[in-house]
Amino acid sequence: MPRPVSLTRGFVLVLSLLLLLLLFVMGMAFLGTSATRSRAAASAARASQAYWLARAGLEDALVKLSTDLHFPRRGGDDQTVFSWSEDMVDSTGAVVGSYTVIVDQTFSVAPYGVVRITSVGRTGARAAPDAQRVLEADLDVAQDLRGGAVGTPNPSLNRFLRLQDSGAL
Repeated sequence: MPRPVSLTRGFVLVLSLLLLLLLFVMGMAFLGTSATRSRAAASAARASQAYWLARAGLEDALVKLSTDLHFPRRGGDDQTVFSWSEDMVDSTGAVVGSYTVIVDQTFSVAPYGVVRITSVGRTGARAAPDAQRVLEADLDVAQDLRGGAVGTPNPSLNRFLRLQDSGAL
């Protein structure tokens, strides 16, 4: 005599397969979320590095303008905009990023006494950067206090009057 087929036995098999499928789908969703978070963290790290490269360019310009009376060397009396770039390397000598500095001395004479400095920090190759950050600053170069008597020293000489972060690439 044939045995009766148990419906509960088949049901447990189907239920366990569905449960296994649900766990698989949840695991794949978790892996996808982890990969997205990892990419976002790497992108944020590159953007931060680009910001600090741009900041290094501003500080480089400040030091050069503050300490070298003949910087930048002019190509002619009408030249007011100068630029230079530098690569940054790690301890192994590999290029990790660069900055480009543009110094505009159009308004460096009285009554303004301001030099505009734009610094662009880039991570990765200069031609195809991974991230880029642009900082603009106005540097006070007026020897005398604005609005004060002639000969009154300017307390904010060689200090940034304005610093603007134009954001990332």
